[in-house]
Amino acid sequence: MEDIDRCTLLIALAKTPSWGTAMEIHYAAQKGLEVWAICDGRVSPWLRYHAARIFRSVADAVAAHELHFASRSQQGATLDCIDVTK
Repeated sequence: MEDIDRCTLLIALAKTPSWGTAMEIHYAAQKGLEVWAICDGRVSPWLRYHAARIFRSVADAVAAHELHFASRSQQGATLDCIDVTK
């Protein structure tokens, strides 16, 4: 959870049900972090509730993240995200 404590955005690979991923998503959401999920199948109501955005592929999430970060970096923000999907 220390990695999530240092994040400003959590991108979770949620292609298959996982207690660990669900715990990380819930923890991040409770801390007020924005949560994005990657899920190429049926999206559960629980995931829809907790994720601000849901992508069908890693490539789509990466492209959105690049746009998101580009707009934030123009405002002086720095990259502060750790990949916990591995």
